[in-house]
Amino acid sequence: MADQPLRKITDFSDMENGITVSPTGQSGNVMSKHYSDQAEMFVMGKFRKMLMSRKEIESKSKTLLLKPEQP
Repeated sequence: MADQPLRKITDFSDMENGITVSPTGQSGNVMSKHYSDQAEMFVMGKFRKMLMSRKEIESKSKTLLLKPEQP
C-alpha cells in the first residue's frame, strides 16, 4: 500500500481539540462512499475536528442493529 497524504495537528496538552484531513476520506477503501469525501477539504487547506473522547464519538455515531429473522 502506498503512503497516503494526511495533515494532522495535535496539541498534546489539549488532545480533544486536534484537527485532521485526509484526501482519501474516512476510508482508504476505494469502494467506500467515504473514499474521497475529504479530498476537496484537503486541496482547500481545510480540516475537520478529530473525535477523541468516547462521549463525543458516540454523539456523532449511528447505530446499526442487525436482527436475525424469526423462524
